[in-house]
Amino acid sequence: LRIRFLGPQFQRKVNSASAYKDLVLVAVGSEVSAWHKVKQVRTYEGSDSGISEILVFGNYLLALNYSAQLVVWDAENGELLGKVPLPHEGLAMVHPPTYLNKALVVTKGKGLILVNVKTAQKIYDFPNICKQLSGEILSIEQSPALDVVALGLETGSIVFANTLKDTYLFELKQTTSVTSLSFCTEAGREILATGCENGEVLIWDLPNKRIQSTVTAHKNLCVSKVFFLPGEPVLTTASGADNSLKQWIFDLDNPDPRLLRERTGFNSSPSYIRFYDSKHLLACSSNSLRDLSILNEHQSTNFSYKHIHKTLKKAKVAFGLNPFKEFSFSLTREKDWCNVLTCHEEQDIAFLWSYENKALGNKPVETKDRGFVSSCVVSFCGNYGVVGFSSGNIEKFNMQSGLHQFQFKASHTSQVLSLKLDSLNRVLVSASSSSVNFWCFLTGKLLRYIPVANVKFIELDKFSNLLGVATAGSLLLYDIRTCALVRQFECKDSKDLAFSHDSRWVGAIESRTVKVWDIPSDRLIDWVSFEKPPVSLAFSPSGEYLATAHKGSLGVFLWINKSHYQNVIVEKSPTQPHKLKGFDIKKGKDFYSTKPIKLENLVTQPIDYLEKPVQIDKMPEKPEFDTLELSDLPLYRVQALHNIDYVKERNKPIQPPKKPEKIPFFLPDSLNIVKKPETQETPTEKPKLEAPSELTPHLEHSPESITSFLKTLSPGKIELAIVQLTEEQVPMFTDFLEKALASKKDFDFLQSLLSCFLKVHSDKLTQLSIQKLSELETG
Repeated sequence: LRIRFLGPQFQRKVNSASAYKDLVLVAVGSEVSAWHKVKQVRTYEGSDSGISEILVFGNYLLALNYSAQLVVWDAENGELLGKVPLPHEGLAMVHPPTYLNKALVVTKGKGLILVNVKTAQKIYDFPNICKQLSGEILSIEQSPALDVVALGLETGSIVFANTLKDTYLFELKQTTSVTSLSFCTEAGREILATGCENGEVLIWDLPNKRIQSTVTAHKNLCVSKVFFLPGEPVLTTASGADNSLKQWIFDLDNPDPRLLRERTGFNSSPSYIRFYDSKHLLACSSNSLRDLSILNEHQSTNFSYKHIHKTLKKAKVAFGLNPFKEFSFSLTREKDWCNVLTCHEEQDIAFLWSYENKALGNKPVETKDRGFVSSCVVSFCGNYGVVGFSSGNIEKFNMQSGLHQFQFKASHTSQVLSLKLDSLNRVLVSASSSSVNFWCFLTGKLLRYIPVANVKFIELDKFSNLLGVATAGSLLLYDIRTCALVRQFECKDSKDLAFSHDSRWVGAIESRTVKVWDIPSDRLIDWVSFEKPPVSLAFSPSGEYLATAHKGSLGVFLWINKSHYQNVIVEKSPTQPHKLKGFDIKKGKDFYSTKPIKLENLVTQPIDYLEKPVQIDKMPEKPEFDTLELSDLPLYRVQALHNIDYVKERNKPIQPPKKPEKIPFFLPDSLNIVKKPETQETPTEKPKLEAPSELTPHLEHSPESITSFLKTLSPGKIELAIVQLTEEQVPMFTDFLEKALASKKDFDFLQSLLSCFLKVHSDKLTQLSIQKLSELETG
């Protein structure tokens, strides 16, 4: 269930979709458009009003509109074939097998009509079947048996009827309305799946006419569609209210299906987002906590709270999980214990979650205060958590066990709006509507107190120790070490703020816009507006993206940071916000395309730039200051020469080379492997000839040429050349090192040469110094 293509965004709601050959047909408004991947092929026009349902069989495209008509097109060329008037508005339709050019149409008022789409005429209205229906028909499905259809009613009845004889066969009963029907066509499985309004999917055993199993598929939200894959025991369920698509599989003779795969999203707008790391983002909505993968969207998943009743039972709390309000986390103890802490609307308990398991922890947070938990924070080390209450109290607890440690002294007199903790676990910052307090995190004593009126929330940058305080009319930046006011920016009724990864920028939400300031220069560098008001924002740790969540939108938007990829010069501060559109999703997107995305296609209105090209400063050939210059050699070559003894010891063979075994005497020695004994002669010792060093022809050259020659040799050859230096050449090499080091170039390489030279010829240098001293004494 991976996204293959991102289709276009329409101006109106998509009411129905179907497939014809390699085309996707989509009903929007009063038109049906045909798409091949992300390219529009044709449009089917002619409907008098909006279309609610479409169906394709053969070369016919059928559509039910709100004007009580059945519209028929030629699916191949888009030609309008006719319109069939209906007694009431159509709700659903199906094509029975062997019924040539005919369709069964369900209408309001318990209507069921057989229509000939070729002649555009009504054939039969099934009076005997409709007479025995107990309610409105919501869904219809053709059974594997010919001439038999299943009708799902709003009263919860599932009626089986014979359309050939217009007879009522039998009826099944469930407690809620039947929203969708589907038969399994795999051989040996005579089952029916029905969708319910309460989120359940019922599996019916048709031979025994009873419920085989009940699947809680979409958590108390209406099931929009159930569908069995043809000839397979795989059931697909979808829910528009839940914003999810799931597949279930039946294993062998197991009557209960298990979840095979799923794709889910937010079913309500996300209200709080923060980057977990450079590849993942955490976001919470009113009823879900979700991990979003930036690189692979199919890896995004919801945190499970399946066993929440066990946690609530341990905490001695009767009610369930209220809407999410805020969360905090630490990456340090991710694999050891729960590292995510959440607080909820009007709930007197905080919850611990495991990012490793993507699930709710089984240990409750122990608190002494009985007020509602209004804010929370987790220490950078991941060992401690702090929660603030609506009563103004602040309590500290252990993240591993959830046990209470102590309560901070002299807490706030009103609700704690926000809590932040520095990276060294020294200072805890808390905010209420009238003050910002600084506490010693170890002892719980109040260190300092800053009166600030109309505080909304606070945000702390742990790397620069800058504290952002959002008030009703401005954004204040404090240094938590000195508690001094550093910057003040104009920002009315900010809803959220975030610091960039390098602590240079701070962004804040103001109404429908986002403002970004440069902190060192104290100026506004960007001001953008959106169609929907943002409610939360976050900068990525790598500095590549800005993530925003918007009211009334189920997605989290990623905006690219142009300054991360190219030099951006802001000539002047903007005086009006510009609309940020980003990628044009009206054109669609192929997620598997190898075509590169151009940067100019991502941002529509850039910041003001200078007209003159920016001159890039080049490194001068000669440094202006008295500095050392390193060589351009790879680091491993310089280190290998410095540690040449260790390298030689490491590369020694484990076993000495073996001598060749003797050949048996009865085999002919045609290759002369066995050496014949030599005649005993008086051995004459040959003088040993020492090979000259490779440095011999270069020692008379300049130090630069000697250095350049040594750079071309491997570390082993350099050591061999130094070892082969004679007593007369050692002083010459010493002079070369002295002149080369004085030039302050290739300093790291010359240091390795000096180290290797001293290891080999330290004794000769000692003898030379003794000779010079003796010559001075005798002279």
